[in-house]
Amino acid sequence: MTSQLFEPLKVGTAALQHRIVLAPLTRLKATPEHVPYPVVSEYYAQRACRPGTLLITESTLISERAGGLPYSPGIWSSAQIAAWKVVTEAVHAKGSFIFMQLSALGRAADSGELTRQDPSFPYVSASDIQLTGCAKPPRPLTVPEIKEYVALYAQAAKNAISAGFDGVEIQNANGYLLDQFLQDVSNKRKDAYGGNVPNRARFTLEVVTAIVAAIGAERTAIRLSPWNTCNDMGMPDPLSTFSYLISILAVRHPGLAYLHLVEPSTLCALWAPRPLIRAGGFSRAGALAAAEGGSLVAFGRLFISNPDLPTRLEQDAPLAAYDPKTFYLPAGGSTGYTDQGLLPLLLPDHKRVAQILSKSVILQKSLMARTPPYDDAVLREITIPRLKHGEVLVKMAAVAFNHRDVWVRKRMYPGIALGSTFGSDGAGTVVDAANRNDPLLNQRVFLTPMRGWESHPDGPETELGCLGGCSFPSLGTFSEYVTVDREEVMLTPGHLSHVQIAAWPTGGVTAWRAAFVLAKIESGHNVLITGIGGGVANIAMQLCIARGASVYITSGSAAKIEKALAQGAQGGANYNDDKWASQLGQLLRRQNPHRPEFDAVLDSGGGEIMRELSLYLKHGGRVVCYGMTASSNIVFTMREVLRNQQLLGSTGGSRQDLKDATAFLEKHRIVPVISHVLPGLETAEDGFEMMRKGEQFGKIVIEVGAGNPKWCGMKCHSLW
Repeated sequence: MTSQLFEPLKVGTAALQHRIVLAPLTRLKATPEHVPYPVVSEYYAQRACRPGTLLITESTLISERAGGLPYSPGIWSSAQIAAWKVVTEAVHAKGSFIFMQLSALGRAADSGELTRQDPSFPYVSASDIQLTGCAKPPRPLTVPEIKEYVALYAQAAKNAISAGFDGVEIQNANGYLLDQFLQDVSNKRKDAYGGNVPNRARFTLEVVTAIVAAIGAERTAIRLSPWNTCNDMGMPDPLSTFSYLISILAVRHPGLAYLHLVEPSTLCALWAPRPLIRAGGFSRAGALAAAEGGSLVAFGRLFISNPDLPTRLEQDAPLAAYDPKTFYLPAGGSTGYTDQGLLPLLLPDHKRVAQILSKSVILQKSLMARTPPYDDAVLREITIPRLKHGEVLVKMAAVAFNHRDVWVRKRMYPGIALGSTFGSDGAGTVVDAANRNDPLLNQRVFLTPMRGWESHPDGPETELGCLGGCSFPSLGTFSEYVTVDREEVMLTPGHLSHVQIAAWPTGGVTAWRAAFVLAKIESGHNVLITGIGGGVANIAMQLCIARGASVYITSGSAAKIEKALAQGAQGGANYNDDKWASQLGQLLRRQNPHRPEFDAVLDSGGGEIMRELSLYLKHGGRVVCYGMTASSNIVFTMREVLRNQQLLGSTGGSRQDLKDATAFLEKHRIVPVISHVLPGLETAEDGFEMMRKGEQFGKIVIEVGAGNPKWCGMKCHSLW
């Protein structure tokens, strides 16, 4: 179905694939020392099974003395940080994101539990107003103690980031400590932290400012609950207080990751157009309506009983009922926690449609006479056939351009087929499979671009093909859905988003084979990479730097050279300068007098590359050419023969090369360089024009699901 609820959205640093959020839910699954049990990682990983999901943890204590709730988790000790790191890694491995909710209980604590933990821990609040059902009133915090709490919040935020969280959510709701200061029913102070609204909001604003300074605004969020009556809260007229706080946050901290409102009513507009999470007992219909207004929607109890809730909501599938008796079972058991089942994807076999329609970017013969030729790329609906044995259906989330896409339109590539779909690179989620028990279901994957080449080091074992625009294989990635053999997809590394991994396959396997299989680059080598603006060149630079080589680069753009230097290149030269090669030679001698020659050159231009660089390439050095954008010939003379220098050609790489390269990428947590991200397949022509003009530094990527008339007027956004 089409709804903003299932459309991508950037929240802080998280590239969400939909707008359904796991609300913070107290589950009491920590040890007496407030260390999360091992089962906690399974719980959150289950609810991260839909890639691109945002999860918010249960209320997590910032300090031992800020607690008073048995079996609730904390984030102040090394053991707690280590346990939470297991959780965040499990969530990220699913391609999802997780924020930690930071809390201090104040008078909402069990005063007896505080005493049992340590008799010196005070039972505190904004004022000495006794909570209904509690044995004694709290003691008002002193101003120095308030400042200590601000520091505790900031340190807890740092600890959360150390544990791998994508951000933190400040709990300023449900009658917890910050809420006790904000609301006049619990704050009767006469100092700078009580009385009028600005004073009562001061503690919260100081905490937000401290956390933003500690970890950045894009990793900081806050939760408010204006009408909640929990823990004796509930102002007669909360609008003026909460309107003030939200308005000040919007001015002082406009870059916060999101605002989380429970029963937000009229307050939403004060935060617009920034990311807003709404909560409060939403049904599916209510969530669809809220998302049309631009909001994310948090689900609590339904997410407990339906770990795959986003998929169920999208398919309008039945929802499993929750059992309140299992919500607060302490200790590390699974009952009511991790024992819920996942929904079988899509429909039963007898109800599955034989085919679906998919928007795709298709190669079509130009209707205009052009010299040289340049065929059209048009958006068409094509039919995706029913799955055959061994196949999976991938819902594409992002696709990336390569130079070959332009060459196909120029009729400069062998085997071109009119009516075929463009694109060698793409990533998405497996949403159906011929085998209904296929472990790839629900997994984030990217497509392998090459065909006919399994593992032989010299070249393909059978006919070589590459996805996009050709008769073999008759498959391209620039489509909403792609049916592909399950052996031709690979799992996306957990540290990468769909957009980032879409920029990887063709460039990654090409760079890997050129750099490590053929050029045999090792740690300590001096390497020259020409034409650093291109996607392969950028990836090659990242791989070589990670291997420990010293990388030098060329470009026709001073700006691109500066960007490469910022990423770790040792030096560069503008190839439009007649003396560019000698400039690099002199630079190399100055920086590395004990090893003043290049061990290898990775080139995409061809032409006079050997003549230019022979004197600066060591005896026996290798030049690997993976493209010829400057000339279709390379001059190789007797001088190179006498220096035992080698000229090697390289095209793509094998499936094994891609596996090895991806393992290296994951080990070193390399993130492919993205130049521009385009919103939707409708903007493909913009990407082609950028490729033709050579404007990019890194890859140009299309977010397949992002085409939307409600987007801003810009056709794309640059990451540089």
